[in-house]
Amino acid sequence: MRNRVIGSLIILVIWIILVLTNNIYWFDDWIYNFLFSLKSEWLTSVMKIITAFSNVKIMIGLSIISLFSLIWKRKESLYMVGTLGCSTIINLILKNIFRRDRPLHYRFIEESGFSFPSGHAMGSTAFYGSIIVMIKNSKIDKKLKYIINSLLGLLIFLIGISRIYLGVHYPSDIVGGWIVGFILLNILDYIVRSQNESINNRSK
Repeated sequence: MRNRVIGSLIILVIWIILVLTNNIYWFDDWIYNFLFSLKSEWLTSVMKIITAFSNVKIMIGLSIISLFSLIWKRKESLYMVGTLGCSTIINLILKNIFRRDRPLHYRFIEESGFSFPSGHAMGSTAFYGSIIVMIKNSKIDKKLKYIINSLLGLLIFLIGISRIYLGVHYPSDIVGGWIVGFILLNILDYIVRSQNESINNRSK
């Protein structure tokens, strides 16, 4: 875990430098223009549905359903909520530090606030990533684990793509959100596992 976090932090620092010095514009322009060339009414409708899965209210709702269901234990549901809460707070702090304006080329939806890093990419990575971690550590069938986690990973990716397509983020905002979300997820997972190990050791 430590190596993953350190490696991701190094990549994040490099990425931030590229964004702040505007040396990543070619990457933004290429993906931005490619996705814009695919625009259509049906694809726009699909992207709006996909991006809704990264809405904080929907993710909180899923956490509440999980909390009062038999899907996860209560502490695991609280882990989902905690991951989402930490992601939201850290994202607001980072956005107000970097204060990057949103794209102005076109908009299929309206969003306020700053652009970097993407809160939806960051939040979905942390939230759905926490579910991936819990499924990975569960006792369900390995094939089912692979299928569910692959679908959740695809959802995280498509949420990021939807934010670019809908015109509210640069691709570099999305990548930044993914990286920060991944770092946060690993740190919180380490904390939770350390606490569980400590509890287990005391109970022996």
